[in-house]
Parts: sequence; C-alpha cells; structure tokens
Amino acid sequence: LDSVLKNYNNVTWMTNTPRDNMPDLYGAADIALIPGLMRDGMSMALAESLSCGLPVIATNRGTYPEIIKSGYSGTLCNPENLYIEVIQAIEVFFGNDNLLQQMGGNARTYAVNFIPREKCLQNYKLFFNERYLEIDNRLSAT
Repeated sequence: LDSVLKNYNNVTWMTNTPRDNMPDLYGAADIALIPGLMRDGMSMALAESLSCGLPVIATNRGTYPEIIKSGYSGTLCNPENLYIEVIQAIEVFFGNDNLLQQMGGNARTYAVNFIPREKCLQNYKLFFNERYLEIDNRLSAT
C-alpha cells in the first residue's frame, strides 16, 4: 500500500504522532477508512474515529458489524468486494455534508454511550487479570 500511495500528493503517512495531536488529525478528516482482510477485534483506530465523530467505512468482519451500523454510523463492506465497495462508500459520502454530519453525530453518540474510556480501561484490566466473565462486552447499539 505504501509503495502505491507514496506517489500521491494527498496521502501522508504519519508515524510517532504524539497522542495529544490525534484529535486534531482525526478532526481534519471527513471519514475513517478501516479496511481489513483479517478478523480484527476492537481496534484503537475505530474507537478513536468514532469518538471524534467520524463515520467509519470498515470491513464486515470481526467486531466491526457489532459496532458499526451501516447507514447509521458508517458503512460495512464485504471482504470479497472490498475494493469496489469501499470506493462506492466513499462516493456516497463525497460532497454530502448532511450525511457526513448525521453519521458523524451518530458515531460520536455511539462512542460516548458504548465505549467510553473508563469502560475500555476497566475491560482491559479485567482481561489482564483473567477475570473474563466480568468484562462488559455490550457493544451493539441495536
């Protein structure tokens, strides 16, 4: 991906970005694109994107279908047609400020209600202390 995208002037890879700068970087975006072919769990990029009020375009795998409701807080794409469906999803958002605002607001509301920082930290603590049955795994807004 890097070898293809490095030829474009509108793509910048950023590394070692201080955590304090992340809200400003997310705030400069219109959407978050989180495609993946592997089965992912809850990613930090997803939590941060939702918290910053970004609609998310992600793969319909792992925990993403529990967290992202297509047409509400983002769009889920099938892994078999990922390339085409991501482009189609971007085209739906392109120039549609009302949709971006509506889904961005829904994304932020979801993050505040279902994945607040305190809940995530508590879940990690329970996980690392092998207290799995006490983990609050309520993620689905539906």
